[in-house]
Amino acid sequence: MADALHICHISLLNPAIHSRIFFKMALSQVQAGYRVTIIAQDPAPAPYLREGVEIIPLGVFGRLSWRRIWYAWRFSRIARRVGADIYQIHTVELLATGKKLKQALSRAKVVYDMHEDYVANILHADYYSEWSRPKLAARVKAVQDDFCKWGDGLILAEDCFQALLPFDPDRTVVARNKFRAPAIVPAPKLDLADPKLPMMLCTGTIAENWGIFKAVSLWAEFNKFSAVNLVIAGHSQDAALLQELQLRVNATGLSGRFALVGGSSYVPFEQLVALIKVCTFGVALYQLKENIKDRIPTKFYEFMAAGKPLVYSENPIWDSMNAHSKFGVVLPNAWTSEDAMTVFNQVNTLSTELQQHPLPSTAWSWDSESPRMLELMAKLSY
Repeated sequence: MADALHICHISLLNPAIHSRIFFKMALSQVQAGYRVTIIAQDPAPAPYLREGVEIIPLGVFGRLSWRRIWYAWRFSRIARRVGADIYQIHTVELLATGKKLKQALSRAKVVYDMHEDYVANILHADYYSEWSRPKLAARVKAVQDDFCKWGDGLILAEDCFQALLPFDPDRTVVARNKFRAPAIVPAPKLDLADPKLPMMLCTGTIAENWGIFKAVSLWAEFNKFSAVNLVIAGHSQDAALLQELQLRVNATGLSGRFALVGGSSYVPFEQLVALIKVCTFGVALYQLKENIKDRIPTKFYEFMAAGKPLVYSENPIWDSMNAHSKFGVVLPNAWTSEDAMTVFNQVNTLSTELQQHPLPSTAWSWDSESPRMLELMAKLSY
């Protein structure tokens, strides 16, 4: 392994043990013979090795923490000390660090792994003041456009990102966020009055844009004609939003059928997958803003892999995907009580069909995506 080319992943806001960074990218690279390091958020007190990947932990901090600014400044020194051959950057604000690394290390190549349309995210993000969004978005666009002049490779997590950056198409690949199974762990223990009831599961970022309050409303409607538990498993740095979530659950009178996993703390990816495996069905009731409507959420693939139906927001792109793979049930954007009952019945029917006829792995497996990423790494290794 001493002679293996070294890839170093760096991210500021993602956890080191991240579904894309660790389980998909890093593990695929280790299996292809690379030496791999991840520098990112992690609570461990010192560097450690996991499944052949070296983790350099930065502690854990929030989006608005002063440590975000401090570590952005320190990253260049930390990453330079690693001395990698290829640096794979997962946070747009670390592109400046990548530029410094390329200048300091003559052999180093820098790849931008673009998880999000960050410009669109800023323009539609509630956590930035409205007056600041255009200026912040313009700054991010300028940084990304500058990368296109000096960067060595670009990996896109979505097909819809392909026209966003003026980067060399011969050094650009799309590696979609399809599913790769982590090690098997037991599902977290849930505090529910009757755990045997059907489980409606909402996973991922806890946010209004991500449909968290829509999920509570639909769950309350389902319970008018059939008893159903709601489990929300995810993370939010917004304490006020988490409080509002609990208030809305309490207002339904169904708090004994509700469980929150995570909330103010991250939920390990392995636990999310374990919950998906034991749930009855999932929900993905996103608000279809410009930064969401053209994307394929990662949870679509995760529920496909588990053979669990997904109730999703009405959206032509998702409808087209569902017409091909038959993984879910669409909820009309202006749904009624009658619609809710129809959807619930369709979910039960689809659940039986998916158990009898699982979706082919080509619909959801990371194995279809990793070869393109590894081909790019090989191209940059020469």
